[in-house]
Amino acid sequence: MKRFLLYLLVACGILTTGCDQDEPTTPSITLSQNNIEAWFDAGDYSIEINATCAWEATSDSDWVIIANENGAKGVSELKFSLLQNSSTEVRTAKISISNKEYNLTEEITISQAILLDEYFQITYTSKDGKAVEPYTAEAFDAEIESNNYTNGIGTLRFKTPISKVGEMAFYDCASLKSITLPNSITEIGGWAFFGCFYLEEATLSSRLKTIGDVAFSSCSTLSSITLPQSLDYVGDSAFYGCSGMAGYYGKFASEDNRCLVVGNVLRHFAPKGITQYEIPKDITTIAHDAFYESLRLISVTIPASVTSIEEYAFYYCENLKNVYCKPTTPPSLGVSVFDNNDGTDKPIGCKFWVPTASVEAYKSSENWSRYKSYIYGDESL
Repeated sequence: MKRFLLYLLVACGILTTGCDQDEPTTPSITLSQNNIEAWFDAGDYSIEINATCAWEATSDSDWVIIANENGAKGVSELKFSLLQNSSTEVRTAKISISNKEYNLTEEITISQAILLDEYFQITYTSKDGKAVEPYTAEAFDAEIESNNYTNGIGTLRFKTPISKVGEMAFYDCASLKSITLPNSITEIGGWAFFGCFYLEEATLSSRLKTIGDVAFSSCSTLSSITLPQSLDYVGDSAFYGCSGMAGYYGKFASEDNRCLVVGNVLRHFAPKGITQYEIPKDITTIAHDAFYESLRLISVTIPASVTSIEEYAFYYCENLKNVYCKPTTPPSLGVSVFDNNDGTDKPIGCKFWVPTASVEAYKSSENWSRYKSYIYGDESL
């Protein structure tokens, strides 16, 4: 019996020692960010919370609306909304994330900007010195109050702050020469500036997130565009037919400012003044219409990284003489990629220089076979 008790005491000692080695977790609350600088407008926000204990959230201001006031331990999300700041002063608020049992508190400081007068208007100039009438007033998310043209400047005034230049807003407004969008704008809709042939300059909002399909298509006088870092999405053919484009700047611009590159996809080329061009080496896809109507382009080099060339990518490049194609495996080729805009969609007639060992592969590949009489080997590729 004594031996049994001894064994029992030893076992308990061992168990006690083992328990002592498991130190209790120190209570903590960690936030993904502690400061938010918000714009004047109403909006939804979220913060990631990593906590070892339950928590509750409170706000010191009635313009901060908390969606979920309590959370369990672990990784969770605090969601809240801000009401629009219609005052003339920047305002601040605090959200406290706390656990009273452990006397823990973390704070989020929110600073919300004021509503500026510029958010109520779009300014522009016109070729004929007259007011430019939008194609449709329903394209905007605010009601038009007035549209005046004085001292060489047009002002399109709205009754409430504007955040959207919607679909076909300035469609076919041929007399539009320049436009400045306020920083309240977050979206430009599809076809918004299509056919604005004399548009030379467009100043975009620093908060812009979306440019819709064909938004600036056929703006043949537009010479450059600076895309804000806030931009998330550029639609299909957004700058299709911008034959006067000399450079893309800002978000998605290539190092030489000649290409608009989203991911590894070359979406648009700025052709003005260029006769020879070597596509950047990290490009994997040349998008449809990317080089459309690059009329002065004589030669182009396609890097080995390219695996796909989409339809009409080099359509109507009527002066293109030489294409140096480095991929050893023929990139997939869309329809009418190297055709002319003469009503018959005949090949431009340019020569394709490919790695010598790949000549037959190119000649027999889908859609490349259409140009087989123009394909030649080049040992230097």
